[in-house]
Amino acid sequence: MARAPTGLADDAPLLLVPDPLAALAALGRAARDRSSARIAAVTGSVGKTGSKEMLSAALAAYGPTVASKGNLNNHIGAPLSLARLDRQAAFAVFELGMNHPDEIRPLARLVRPHAALITNVEMVHAGFFTGIEQIADAKAEILEGIEVGGAAVLNRDNGQFERLAAHARRLAIARVVTFGAGAEADARLLDAASSGDGTRVTAEIDGSHLSWTVGGIGLHWALNSLGVAATLHALGLDPAIGTAALAGVSAMRGRGGQVRLDLPGGPVTLIDESYNASPPAVRAALAVFAGNQPRRRRTPDRGAWRHAGAWRDRRRRPPRARRGGDRGAARRGVPGRTGDARPRGRAARHSGRRPRRALRGSRCRRRRRRGAR
Repeated sequence: MARAPTGLADDAPLLLVPDPLAALAALGRAARDRSSARIAAVTGSVGKTGSKEMLSAALAAYGPTVASKGNLNNHIGAPLSLARLDRQAAFAVFELGMNHPDEIRPLARLVRPHAALITNVEMVHAGFFTGIEQIADAKAEILEGIEVGGAAVLNRDNGQFERLAAHARRLAIARVVTFGAGAEADARLLDAASSGDGTRVTAEIDGSHLSWTVGGIGLHWALNSLGVAATLHALGLDPAIGTAALAGVSAMRGRGGQVRLDLPGGPVTLIDESYNASPPAVRAALAVFAGNQPRRRRTPDRGAWRHAGAWRDRRRRPPRARRGGDRGAARRGVPGRTGDARPRGRAARHSGRRPRRALRGSRCRRRRRRGAR
């Protein structure tokens, strides 16, 4: 710290430095310089933390592995995580995040990964950006820290792939490994089938067919696990060994984790996507929600989005949150719409649910006119 707090004992263990952030970065740099570990770094608009957790589990199958805790991925969390890099670690994986330009660049140069995974680029954390192209440029800053002879791992299906690949060419990255569902991908998704226990993934990587199970449910978990397999391949490891460990990695609390609640009316499965939800994350959650087959009804409930940037086009704005669940999403194709709608009047009294307020006056007439169009 920069100054000693009052009331501290004279012999208290304390290191005074002119700039605590610079000192933290120096500790991280020293830990990196002494390490012989093979290092992976992860960034992306969505899926960073889940991919980091999967990479950590997969790399642990090859040797001692260190990883960022939680989502310590910013200018404080990343150097702190790096400073904790054990001298004996054979592998390490660090998550790097940003919400403005020039934030990932110094972190990537500090971490100096041998492989850098960009999960995707979406209109997320857009508060300091004018468009998705600028977000892609900011994510591509991670490529500037790749060690000589290292690899970039890019999502071939993402709309910003060509822009990211251009950055890799500009930086003369030795190798670009791609993943996705298309035939052009180096790691290609062939099939993904979800069940209550996770998602079974079948893929082709460098001409070899592989299958594994990841504990997370949904296509987005399958694609992110494919990115992890591609990163293992980029590090020169056999993906079949590492992907066998992914069955033990499931969605975390607030990031799609499912919780069973035993309520008086019967058991309920809660899909918790409450942590910093974004449009692509909510779409993925609704896809899992739609694929769930409950005995009775499904009810989505959504709060407000923040940090979405100045989305002037109304079609791209996050929809306004509604009390009592997202009935609009149900109308747009989420199964179970009839059972999800809040009952009114006498039906509400029999169902035990609070009745919806009746529409009166001009508001009711406007709704009717819109419905007739």
